[in-house]
Amino acid sequence: MPPSIPRVAADRERPRRRRWPYVVVFVAVVVAWLAFSAFSLLRARHDANLGMDLLRQARSTLTPTDVVRGQGADILAAAERDFARAHDRVDKPWLKPLEIVPVVGRQVRSIDALTGSARRVVAVGSDAMTRSRAQLSAPVVTGDARVQQVRALGSIASSAWRQLRSVDLGPGNALIGPLRDARTKFSHDLAKLRDALKNVDDASTGLAQLMQGPSRYLVVAANNAEMRAGSGMWLSAGLLDVQSGRFAVGDMRPTPDLALDPGVVPITGDLAARWGWTVPNQEWRNLMMSPQLPANAELAASMWRAQSPVPIDGVLVIDPVALQALLSASGPVNVDGKVIDADNVVAYVLHDQYYGASTETTQQAERREQLSAIARAAIQGIDQHGWDASKLVDQLRTAAQGRHVLAWSSNPVQEKAWEAAGISGTFPRDSLMVSMLNRGGNKLDQYLHVDPTLVVTPTATRTAATLQVAVSNQTPPDQPFYVEGPFPGTGLAAGEYLGILAVNVPADASNISIDNGAPLVAAGPDGDSRVVATYVRLARGQSRTLTVRFTLPAGARTIDVQPSARIPGEVWHFRDQQWVDSAARPLTW
Repeated sequence: MPPSIPRVAADRERPRRRRWPYVVVFVAVVVAWLAFSAFSLLRARHDANLGMDLLRQARSTLTPTDVVRGQGADILAAAERDFARAHDRVDKPWLKPLEIVPVVGRQVRSIDALTGSARRVVAVGSDAMTRSRAQLSAPVVTGDARVQQVRALGSIASSAWRQLRSVDLGPGNALIGPLRDARTKFSHDLAKLRDALKNVDDASTGLAQLMQGPSRYLVVAANNAEMRAGSGMWLSAGLLDVQSGRFAVGDMRPTPDLALDPGVVPITGDLAARWGWTVPNQEWRNLMMSPQLPANAELAASMWRAQSPVPIDGVLVIDPVALQALLSASGPVNVDGKVIDADNVVAYVLHDQYYGASTETTQQAERREQLSAIARAAIQGIDQHGWDASKLVDQLRTAAQGRHVLAWSSNPVQEKAWEAAGISGTFPRDSLMVSMLNRGGNKLDQYLHVDPTLVVTPTATRTAATLQVAVSNQTPPDQPFYVEGPFPGTGLAAGEYLGILAVNVPADASNISIDNGAPLVAAGPDGDSRVVATYVRLARGQSRTLTVRFTLPAGARTIDVQPSARIPGEVWHFRDQQWVDSAARPLTW
């Protein structure tokens, strides 16, 4: 008996030893599967990063003109291939079991959704670009064809917007850091793309309605050598008639000839409360003391109707930079025997047109303003000869960003178009703008350097803001009389600048002060902002720094600096940043 016991025990142990090879094989398979899955996910991440790098390259190097001309098509095609490969690597049968694993499955499903969505977004964008390029490359001669082209572009944008509305980014909760950050950025960029496409659709709808007509706008020519808030001084005006895609500009009249008697047109609201003392409802040149275009344009429309039986649908404001955009697209024009083109129009309007006018009276000089003649010729040139659509898109985009072209309409569809195009001249609530308003009648704003520096100090209960505005009169000697003055009744010397520093701060700002009790000429609500303003007087070569202080509510962490439309622009400073205010700039702290 004893010898048999070990044999029984041995017999019982043999099967147990035989299971070990299967366990080892199973573990090896699992490890290999996990390794291969991890490798697939890493490769997918690599391909997706390649696609994102291409999109970043496209965004940083391509202008709207390039996009319209299809120059970024190869980059988008390459990015689409990268995202397609990334999605294919994730959408594999051997990765499906991972989707039911807690935590891990959420990451895999998110990667699957994000790579698929990226591929779809790029494909939609590439298709929209191709279709837009085909539309804009076709010759457009007649007015009706222009209307159809605008409608077609709006239809392309609308179709792309509808396709992108249903893009699913997958789960967004409990993602690991890098994946969470990638999804957040993708979601943000996708929202911006959707908004941009919707804006193109809205802008095209309103513009097509305007171009189909009949529409009539009051065209205002603004000169940035004499500044107002976010616009040059309105020095001449005339009617623009639009019908079936054709444009016709009537005679432009100097705005001093359009002055009204007191009481003809009432002025109300914040414009009356802050700037009523400048009587902008009588004197057109005192419109835009506030940067709120809708209030000023609506008042201008009433002033026009008070002396003209011709109804208007809106107001269009253009300055030399906007004319530069038009001339870049349409080509040069001939005004009084002088060839004006995109290269010389700004210098001519701001300065050179005044040579040889030193013996004329003020009113004669105003009649000599060439800005209105150039504006009329440029618009007529576009109507008669057509334009380079892609170049016009690029140039007008730059002008619009700097408030060099502004539009308002009493027609809701067209006003929505101006809002979508970014030229409605509204002032966002969380914004900051520094303006110098010329009160000397001279053309010295082109030589007035304005350099604001913003310092913010956030605490748990508030954010204290200090804005130092350095102003320097750098007018060179021996300027034309109508540039350097002096004009009768101003009490100024030649080359001396007299103006108003006006600072618009966010609507919820408080404790607003300027230079420790400097005499204020305006203070209080100004539309979706608050304004504080005081006089500034600088002799030629003189400089001065004024300090504005205000308080923002607790939790405020951003502010948007709005462009002043000055030429040259204001040079802003914030922490380690420095920039020229050619476009709105968000600041975060």
